[in-house]
Amino acid sequence: MTLDPGKGLTSSSLTTHDGRQLRYVHGGDGGPVVVFEAGLGSCAGHWVTTQRLVSEHTKAVSYDRAGHGGSTPDTQPRSLARICEDLDALVQVVSPDQGIVLVGHSWGGPILRCFSATHPDRVAGLVLIDTSTTANFPPKAAKRMPASMNVVRLLGKAGISAPILRKSFFKHVGPEVTPEDRDIMDRDLTSRTSALAAVGEARAIFPSLPLMAQWERDGLPDVPVINLMGAGTGPGAKLRAKFIADVEKEMANHPQGECRVISGTDHFVAQDKPTETAKAILDVVERVRAKRS
Repeated sequence: MTLDPGKGLTSSSLTTHDGRQLRYVHGGDGGPVVVFEAGLGSCAGHWVTTQRLVSEHTKAVSYDRAGHGGSTPDTQPRSLARICEDLDALVQVVSPDQGIVLVGHSWGGPILRCFSATHPDRVAGLVLIDTSTTANFPPKAAKRMPASMNVVRLLGKAGISAPILRKSFFKHVGPEVTPEDRDIMDRDLTSRTSALAAVGEARAIFPSLPLMAQWERDGLPDVPVINLMGAGTGPGAKLRAKFIADVEKEMANHPQGECRVISGTDHFVAQDKPTETAKAILDVVERVRAKRS
């Protein structure tokens, strides 16, 4: 089955070194190439509106991690290192000669930090969107994540989780998102295969905490960085304010860092505020272009 990539976007696939197929979605031309990394349980479709906006100005690529969307499941544990191997395979196809701008949401943040640490020469800029940190994942919560994701998977098998996920997620989808794009997001959000893949990725969270802490101590590479945070729209304002303060401190200490707090949204910034998200990405793109020129 061919998955609709969204209006103006194209779906392709590549073969990994061990023979798996990775589906990726691309649109636009020019550089630097922007590569999107989704959160836990998410895949290319969650970026569809933002990606289209970015593709009007440069080449933009999203993809389905192993087992999500149209990508082959992986028989190996889905550690951050393993995920970064697949991301590197994608980068070698879509931007073999120049550094990329990486955009990551939620669990995509640790993936971007891992890739930046292991492939620093490939990273020209970063946009972090309400990304996961060791502060978000205290050990007890990290240990519980596989069980939590497995509950979602089992509810999905029983046909129960989709309405719950839709009710929760679509509170965070802004009016800029067309009905067609909503359908693509819904398709990926409620996919049973993605729910199963998310369980495998969740198993890597607790073992990854020491690495995440080390990357946070080491800091992000000296490239243009914008960190987007949702200001919050409901309960948990005090905890969110702490996370925002942590991000503001990190960006203040980064030579090319900037924190932007987006009002009227919380965790799902790109879905709720795609135009503001695309603007931040394109601001980093322009900073990278200015450095190259």
